[in-house]
Amino acid sequence: MKILNFLTLSALILFPFFSVSYATSASYPTTSPPRIWISQLYKAYLNEQNSLEANNQPENFSDVISQRATPELKKLLKLENACTQKEGICALDYDYIVAGQDYDIKKLSISNFITHKNNGYLTVKFENWQVPTQVTFEFQNIYHEWKINNIISAAINQSPGNLQRDLKAYFYKSARK
Repeated sequence: MKILNFLTLSALILFPFFSVSYATSASYPTTSPPRIWISQLYKAYLNEQNSLEANNQPENFSDVISQRATPELKKLLKLENACTQKEGICALDYDYIVAGQDYDIKKLSISNFITHKNNGYLTVKFENWQVPTQVTFEFQNIYHEWKINNIISAAINQSPGNLQRDLKAYFYKSARK
């Protein structure tokens, strides 16, 4: 009986804590390990894809990535967002997370997070509209936090998009004009 009372009391004390912490947590908590964070990111895409009211894009992908980007990538993504608000399409004409403008993701798999010194890598494989696709997230460890430094994405056997390269090519070329 004492054990049952202890469990009941524990549940009453802890349940509100877990309920509040879950309800107030961000969609993509930036402190979670990279594999968990990327899993949550793709879960949002899948939820949107399966929603009856889907507009086929959960959120501007560059806003989502900026939450966990290295300072250099964050700066480039800010330039992209400012440019698109003013001019429409700028450096990026597709979503690097799904390697396309639209998506119908099937057979999703996420690799283990691999580290080497201050660099980390995580690969996501899936079919987008029945086309095998791979997205590699490159991370850097900055002050004990893993930050996204680059995303390389493409349908398999196609020339991959390279987020850092594409942003730099557009904005640094524009600055030289």
